[in-house]
Amino acid sequence: MNAEYVIQLLNPTPRHRTMKILRGKPLNGDRSIRSTQDVSMRLPPYSWRNVLFDSSGNPHSSMVRSIDDIDIEEDLASSGTISFDNNRTTRIRVDGVNVSGMAGDLASREKFTSAASRVYANLFHDPDHYLGGRMVMTQNSFLRSQRDGRPGLYSPAALNLTIEERPDSLYQNVKSGYLEILECVGDGYNSDDALQLRISNNSPERVRFCIPKGAMFEQSEWTGNQNLVVPDEQWYEIGPGEEQSFPVPAMCANATGGSPSRDRMNLTPFLFNDLGESFSSQDRFWSSSDGANRNARL
Repeated sequence: MNAEYVIQLLNPTPRHRTMKILRGKPLNGDRSIRSTQDVSMRLPPYSWRNVLFDSSGNPHSSMVRSIDDIDIEEDLASSGTISFDNNRTTRIRVDGVNVSGMAGDLASREKFTSAASRVYANLFHDPDHYLGGRMVMTQNSFLRSQRDGRPGLYSPAALNLTIEERPDSLYQNVKSGYLEILECVGDGYNSDDALQLRISNNSPERVRFCIPKGAMFEQSEWTGNQNLVVPDEQWYEIGPGEEQSFPVPAMCANATGGSPSRDRMNLTPFLFNDLGESFSSQDRFWSSSDGANRNARL
């Protein structure tokens, strides 16, 4: 693609911001060439980025790898389990599912959900305290199964996920009991407040904690709405005995799901790994998480 027109996006603020070029934006002096689509890009503080357009007004999209590029090392029978102690790319078969009719099918969802409770039995699960992980594993497996043409539950590495264990993270602080999540709500996506947290500090000390880049938040129930992912590392502080609310920036993690609308969410221990500018824009994240065609459906 030859770059004919350039629009510069500038973030002069001390915070990450999502900057947009709207469809129809004039690109040349006589306004005869306009952007053919919306462009959204997340910029770090005090930074800028050029967005390139061709002679027809189409924005350039850099090549971003997808989770579908991750090869599966081992296929196991439906009686197998997933280990969370290694980085093997494993798939365990889910029986009784017709892969061609999975999209939006309630019976297929139920088979995946039932199988996941056994296959992911070793994953810490405490939804009463807004800690999860099983749902995002199940749904991302459901989506990749449609794209691969083979119904199965995948290991974290096969879904481009790693488990975070840093002691200063929100997940580990909640799991250990120092902090408590009183409310975790998803409302919209690709915005600086798509996630809204209300947190209590149960410890006698002031706690400084982070939500790492790539942190995954899952829907508490399978409604067909999107999970969310945090595109940049976020830091917060809360004093001893205090209760505070925190807005958290987040992108949509599933291109074909509905937008969260005051949905109850769970924090998971999983981080989505950057596959090459995966977090530079919403569209590029979808290219990493959902593949090029985005034809799978929750």
